[in-house]
Amino acid sequence: MEIVQSIMTECPCYKAYKKINVTHLVLHSTGVSQPKASAYINQFKQPTYTRASCHAFIDGNTGIVYQTLPWDINGWHVGGSANNYSIGVEMCEGGNMELVYNVAVELFAYLCKKYNINPLTNIMGHYEAYLSGRGSNHGDPRSYWGNKHNMDTFRVDVNNKLKHPTANNISHSYVPNNHDGNVSKHEIVVECTADTLNRRKEPSLHSSIVGTQHKGYQNRIVEKRYADNMWWFKDISGYWISADYCKDVIYTCTTDELNRRSEPSVASKVVGCDHRGNAHRIKQYKVADGIKWGQDIAGYWFSTNQRYMNKSLDNCKLNI
Repeated sequence: MEIVQSIMTECPCYKAYKKINVTHLVLHSTGVSQPKASAYINQFKQPTYTRASCHAFIDGNTGIVYQTLPWDINGWHVGGSANNYSIGVEMCEGGNMELVYNVAVELFAYLCKKYNINPLTNIMGHYEAYLSGRGSNHGDPRSYWGNKHNMDTFRVDVNNKLKHPTANNISHSYVPNNHDGNVSKHEIVVECTADTLNRRKEPSLHSSIVGTQHKGYQNRIVEKRYADNMWWFKDISGYWISADYCKDVIYTCTTDELNRRSEPSVASKVVGCDHRGNAHRIKQYKVADGIKWGQDIAGYWFSTNQRYMNKSLDNCKLNI
């Protein structure tokens, strides 16, 4: 990773120079197909440009990080209260998405180490800041990535990079091909959306049926495979079901604050906090202390009590 100092000393945001205590990181994407960081910097650095700013841009062609503000000042990047405690980084769209993604992972790991930030709890996308009431109404970077990446896996990748700084980043983009006969790990809870769904011995329409399940049944999935021109999920019990008739189980926080725990217990360590609108994909349930707990795919636990969480379904994400 290469970081180039390109501090915008004449822009109004720099002139305001409001120091902050950095506790969070926010990932953005620019929203237009212009991979050159210089195009945005030339606009943002103007003394008359008061609309927004940010701490850094990642060039879409080269992957070079251009730091445009000191990390520890209010960067005017998210349009809400999160500006008061977060660093904002823009990914330049229109270039090499995988290069930009990997550089973003490395940069965020560097910033997490620098400011002692937990990447699993204190990194958010702009759209997540909006959903939690801490940012303006934007859809990035989800709108940039589509189904190639998501914030949950980004946080996990940053966490892995932080623990193993010399390891190559994992790309969660996946395109099945005829040579792909291997099973891929895929830990997620899904819910059946078909009136009746066959359970198969193997991931194939030609495999023997070993049972059926019905609409509303939830499966704890541990593996996935692409076969017969479709995706298959393996339940923890060993049988396979078609992913075409399932949806991911989502829990969305409906209260102002809810603790995230290191283990499924009210006595376990608090590792973060949910806010209204935060959504979770889960990989398993456990019952403890009289509470049904869900484990987010990032690893922490939360109460699924309907007083705090609303359950819904979403299209299966196969790249997590």
